Amino acid sequence: MGAGLAAARDCQRACLKTPGPVPFDHRLDGGVALLSLLIVVPWLVWRGRQRHAPAWHIGLQVATAVYAAVVVELAFFPFPLPPIALAPGNEFTFDYRGFPYPWLNPVPFDTIGASLGRSLDFQDARFLVGNVLAFAPVGALVPLLSPAWNGWRRVLFAGFGVSLAIESAQLGLSLVVGYPYRTADVDDVLLNTIGVLLGYLAFRAADRLLGSVIAPERVFW
Repeated sequence: MGAGLAAARDCQRACLKTPGPVPFDHRLDGGVALLSLLIVVPWLVWRGRQRHAPAWHIGLQVATAVYAAVVVELAFFPFPLPPIALAPGNEFTFDYRGFPYPWLNPVPFDTIGASLGRSLDFQDARFLVGNVLAFAPVGALVPLLSPAWNGWRRVLFAGFGVSLAIESAQLGLSLVVGYPYRTADVDDVLLNTIGVLLGYLAFRAADRLLGSVIAPERVFW
């Protein structure tokens, strides 16, 4: 019985965490955030030129906007639209552990441990590695965009806040639509924060390397 419940839990968790085809009759598919770049990018370029900003700074802002759009696409889309009607064979069953599962996993290292406890297949590796890599750019973008935040504690705090905001929004949206189309997971926040730290360490290494071969006034961070 315990093995059956564990298998059901792993199956349900994998289904809810996996991006891809969503079992809804009505949904808003990806592309919305990326399409917004058609407006955001020209506006950033125009504003930068109006302020006589350096080309590298305009490019950095454009890169940040593109990165943010990709993260939004991965975190929130496809999005179910009312009326919520599940396609046949995808009927929702409540988690045997009760609320807040499967809407929220509040136990640290629960999902990470389950992934490591199995042979690391593509799905588990994508969860572990993908959550780390997805937030690594934050570790470089924060100090580049705001030099006042160029410190590992501040960068880590900023990355943690962004990840927590995304998971909270996923939980809130799931509760609004009445279906856990995304499971908010504390382990996502942990992995994202590790990614931010690794990204910042890579940024600092690049800073030292470029600073040693390029004149300090040419190193824009």
